[in-house]
Amino acid sequence: MESSEKLVIKARFGVCIQKIIAENKSLAKAKEDAGIKEHRLITSLRKLAASSGIEFSIIQKISAGKRNPELTTIVGIADGFGINEAELFSRYNQVTDTELKSLLATTQKLKKVKSPKKARKKK
Repeated sequence: MESSEKLVIKARFGVCIQKIIAENKSLAKAKEDAGIKEHRLITSLRKLAASSGIEFSIIQKISAGKRNPELTTIVGIADGFGINEAELFSRYNQVTDTELKSLLATTQKLKKVKSPKKARKKK
């Protein structure tokens, strides 16, 4: 598998996590508007970290497409969301190319901002 293919897979998984959280936020808001308190929905990366038992920094890197999750981490993420692995991969397969390109473009912009060329002064 080529490096570019791995990058796409990591990004697609990151988008998948972001979409599930966004959908959960919308559902929680709708329930709140209807007067129903919903505490079980995972509406943030921090809540996902807490419910899955995976460190927040790892969840954050995976959702940004910067880290390749191990199988045990994928199982933990699915469990954290309260879904099975098949559902998580079904959601992964539903990520569109447009959504994927958006994350990849954002990632490239961040790389440019974080790593400006350092000018060295000669003494």
